[in-house]
Amino acid sequence: MAGSAIEVTGNTVNDVLKHHYVEEKPNPRNLVLLSLHRRANQGARLHQLLEQVAQITKAYPNLKFTWLMHPTPKVRAAVSKYTDCLQLLPNLPYPEVVKLYSQCRLVITDSGGIMEETAFLGIPRIIIRTHNERIGLLQAKDTFVYHPRHGNLSRIFDQALRTEGAKSKVYGEGDASIKIVDALIGRNVLQVPDRVASKETVKLVS
Repeated sequence: MAGSAIEVTGNTVNDVLKHHYVEEKPNPRNLVLLSLHRRANQGARLHQLLEQVAQITKAYPNLKFTWLMHPTPKVRAAVSKYTDCLQLLPNLPYPEVVKLYSQCRLVITDSGGIMEETAFLGIPRIIIRTHNERIGLLQAKDTFVYHPRHGNLSRIFDQALRTEGAKSKVYGEGDASIKIVDALIGRNVLQVPDRVASKETVKLVS
């Protein structure tokens, strides 16, 4: 495919995120949000990670450590043993997750979607993955990659906690839907009578 046939629009998920996100003020941003579910991080590796997180919670009593539960039974069973140091939340509707983002100081995750969303919002993130297809995030100063074999999550946690987040546009600016509709109209794939401004165009076809 010729390069001229490709339109770079960004991820439409960021459009939804931008729609729901509200910056709360005053906002202490004292929440550390955790979410893990990948098979590579289950079993002994998850247990090791949870033990390290438990130690970190003792060192930072001023922070609220909240685990966003995944439906995976093995993950739920393992995490449920740490209710003394973690607040466990069920799998929430998306708008409720976005509300959590507004309080986040830091995120620890292996979720690709959460990686993109926190980058868009400028929330520092610790990525628990050995392989990551989202290479656009790996060089960001507020992205930290951790593998259990490193053995010292607390060191990376402390570094991430002292890092100021930077909003990233690598996955779009929250206007991908508008760009997609405009591209379709421009290529005569989508017909809209009396074309109007982009935002109005989206309303016509949505």
